[in-house]
Amino acid sequence: MLLAVCGAHLSGQPLNWQLTERGGVLVCSTQTAAGYRLYDLNEVKLKRPAMVRDPSCEYQIEIEVWELPSSSLGSLLEGIAAPLGLGSLELADGGEVKGFICEQNGVESAVEISHFKWLAQLPEEQKNQTLTNRDLFEPLHKNCPARFQIQW
Repeated sequence: MLLAVCGAHLSGQPLNWQLTERGGVLVCSTQTAAGYRLYDLNEVKLKRPAMVRDPSCEYQIEIEVWELPSSSLGSLLEGIAAPLGLGSLELADGGEVKGFICEQNGVESAVEISHFKWLAQLPEEQKNQTLTNRDLFEPLHKNCPARFQIQW
């Protein structure tokens, strides 16, 4: 299955291991078709962008397309934190793939960064950082009902 990623899942970024450990192989670096906006979710633990479809704009967002075994998709989905999810993306060449998208309400207080190159604007300490699921979700974990808590 082909999967388009941006931000923290790009090659060399903190969440790229979530693709490689599931047998993911980089197919290409490309762009979306025009009509996408990119937002900075302003998160403290990890800078993550959020991509939203907006046919009224002309922005094309830099992405990577990865091939993942279909059998690994479920475990990947379990680790995607709101407001992100997976949906259909149109590529610059007119093709369509599944990829990371964001719910519209997830960017209401976010800063639009469509005009930036994502990797260029990252703080130095994140450019080659690797985070585990525990690093990302442990702060949220303490507020979960006991039946949903993960035993680290």
